[in-house]
Order: sequence, then structure tokens, then C-alpha cells
Amino acid sequence: MGNLPAHDTKEQWNDAEGKGRSRRQDRGQERQRGGEEKRREERERGEKRGRERERREREREREEEEKREREREEREKFRSGPCSGARESEREREREREREREKRERRRERREEREKREREREELSSSSGPCSGARESEERERREREREERERRERERERERERERERGEREREREKRAHEREREKEREREREREREREREREREREREREREREREREREHKIKREKDHKRKREREKERKREREEREREREREREREREREREREREQRKGERERERERERERERERERERERERERESPLNVVEQRHKCRLILDLRKVNNYLDIPKFKYEGLNRVAELIRPGDWMFSIDLKSGYHHVEIHPSCWKFLGFRFEGDYYSFISLPFGLATAPFVFTQLIKQLAKRWRASGVRVVPYVDDLLFLYNSHSDARSTCAAVVQDLKAAGFVINGKKSHLHPSRQITFLGLEIDAAQGTFSVGLERDQTPDLSVSE
Repeated sequence: MGNLPAHDTKEQWNDAEGKGRSRRQDRGQERQRGGEEKRREERERGEKRGRERERREREREREEEEKREREREEREKFRSGPCSGARESEREREREREREREKRERRRERREEREKREREREELSSSSGPCSGARESEERERREREREERERRERERERERERERERGEREREREKRAHEREREKEREREREREREREREREREREREREREREREREREHKIKREKDHKRKREREKERKREREEREREREREREREREREREREREQRKGERERERERERERERERERERERERERESPLNVVEQRHKCRLILDLRKVNNYLDIPKFKYEGLNRVAELIRPGDWMFSIDLKSGYHHVEIHPSCWKFLGFRFEGDYYSFISLPFGLATAPFVFTQLIKQLAKRWRASGVRVVPYVDDLLFLYNSHSDARSTCAAVVQDLKAAGFVINGKKSHLHPSRQITFLGLEIDAAQGTFSVGLERDQTPDLSVSE
């Protein structure tokens, strides 16, 4: 009971109830104002989204227009690229060289034609001589050689023209590749400029969002200041009302005291009859019984006797009706039967006042109050009688059990009773100290009287005597009458 906070007087209890009502009224007003603020913010966000959509549409149209303009510029550049002047001059020089070659060819052909006519005249002049037959054969051979020579030169010129055409093709291909590279560089520069513009737009949008967040923070700060100021005024009014109420209560108490004084004087003067006194005593007894019933209603604290101790239980049936109680399963004797092996060594740990290790949030203290000898108290830790207490404590113990099982320990937790099973005595003894240290580090207090910290093959757990050597469970029976509960290899 020393850990339970107490209100000194009924007056302080009434003050606390008045403050609770004031807080509920404040929360209702805050929720109403919060709903109005939320609706206004929704309207503002809707208008903002509409403006944002219009702006994005304008940006999209502008970007499409810029894209079409860039495509027109690229087509113009393709028709007359940055190297068009150099290419034109190169083509002009190529045509000039071609004309020069054609002139040289024509001069060479005219010269060969003149030489041919000259030789024919010489042959005609010498054909009337004595050796005309031999000269004719020589002349035919010479003409054959000249014809072959002309054909060879013609083939040579054809190959030269082919090489010139190939060089021209290669030159044009190089120019085309250079032009393509230049266009690609220009497109890359344009893309880089576009990315830079996009980054700039993104930075502008980020700045706009930052300004919007700043305005939002300013609005929230203003609303908070207004709420704080209003709560302060409400608290002042509440304190004033409480002072007035206390003053009126004291005045009524003084009036009652004066009334009692007058009653005593009347009794002394009149000397009431015995029947009236009897009726008054009966009424007093009735009022006492009514006060007793009132105390019973206001103080749901009970004490339940168990085998060797008394357990303090708080009657919270009215509170439990408003709780959402989750469903879960205990790990009990069925789990022990699944995990136990013949010849196992076991030790058990009992946590002292397990529920009282779990603290209650201050906002819930008011639901766990009771009156004792005229004073009001409230539980600040988990009491016996709260419907969600077994689930909360079991979930807490399961976290430690999960950690032990991850390291290969076989453990069966049942609320605040823990059973550990090991194949060997040395493993059980070495792990027992580590488990105790984990529980102490977690803030739990171990009940040394009910815990069995020395590993054994026979142990009592949840009222059953477990014998791992014989593979049996027994409930208060003699050893030769112990039933076999399916502990297998």
C-alpha cells in the first residue's frame, strides 16, 4: 500500500473530479476546433491542387512548344549544318580537280591521235619499198602493242576514277559522321540545358514547398498559442469556481453545525420521549447501513485467501465491460508434454507479484481507484482483477521466452511461472544463472521460496509433479498410481 498515491481529503478528490470534467470539456472544444481547422485546410489544399494542375498544364504546353521549336531548328541545322561552308568549298575543289584530270586526259588523247596519224603517214610512205611485207607485220605488231597499251591506260584511268570515287565516298562519309557527331553534341547540350531548366524548376518548387511548410508551421504555432491562452483562461475560471464551491461547502458545514447545536438544545429543553429516540436510532442504523453499502460500492477492493497467502484483488467488472479483451492461448502442460524428453533436467522460476511489475500509464490511474478508511487511492501498477492483465503480462514474458528460444533453450512460460528443460545437468546449471540475470536485468523479482533453481529430474509445475526420468505427470497420487501422460522418445 505504500506505493499507492493517496488523496488526503474528500475535498481534494472532488477537486480532481472537477478538473477531470474540465479536461473533458477542453478536449471536446479542441476536437470541434480541430474539425473546423481540418475542413479549412482541406479547402485550401483543394484550391492549391487546382492551381498546381493549371500551372503544370501551362508548363507542359510551353515544353511542347519548345520541343517543336527545337525540332525545326534541328531540321534547319541538318539542311545547313555548322560544317556546310567547309563541305561546299571541299566539293568545289573536288570538282575543280576532276575538270583538270579530264583536260589532261583530252590533251593526252589528242597527242596520241596525232602520233598515230604521223606513224600512218610514215608507213604509207615506206610501203612501196622492197621489204614491205616485213614492215607490214612489224606495223601490225606495233599497232597491236599500241592498242594493248591504250587498253591498259584506259583500265588504269578507270581504276583511278574508281579510287577517286571511293575517296569521295569516304570523304563524304567522314563529313556525314562529323556532322552527325556535331548534331549529337548539340542535342546533348540541349538536353543538358533542359535538365538544368528542370533542376531549376525543381528547386523553385522545393522553395515553394518550404515556404508553404513555413506558413503551415506559423499557422499551427498561432493556433497553439490561442489554445494555450484559452486553456489558461478556462483553468482560471475553474479554480475560481472551485474556490467558490469550497466556500459554500464550508458555509453549509457551519450551518449544519449550528443546526446540530440547536438540536441538542431542543433535546435538553424538551427531553424527547423514548419512542422518538428509538426511531431516531433506527434511522441512524439505516443511514449507517446505507453508508456501508455506499462504501462497498465505492471500494471494490477485496482479499482472497489462497493456500499459503492472501491476494489483493480489485473488483473491476464495470471497467472490464468497456475493454476490448484480445484472445490468446496459454502455454501450459500440453506444451510441456510436447517439449519434454526422457531424462531431461529441469528447473522452474516463479516471479513474485508478477502483475505488479507492469506500470500503468498515469492517464489510466483514475479507472483503478478505490476508497479505504475514508481515503481514496489508485493502483499505479497492473492489479489483479483487470481483464487484460493476463494478456499484457503474457506478451511481456513471451519477449524473453523468444530470446531464450533463439539460443536453443526449451522454455514453457505460463503467466509468472517458467519451466526450463535441458538434456544435461551441466547445461541446466550453467544456463540457470544466465536466465536469472536476464530476469533481474529486465526488472523482475524472483520468488525464491516457490522457485526451483537447482536442476532436477523431478519438479512441481502448475500443481503437477513432473518426473522426466519415468516420463510421468502426477496430481497428488502415489508414485505407483501415477498416470502416464504420453511423454515419448
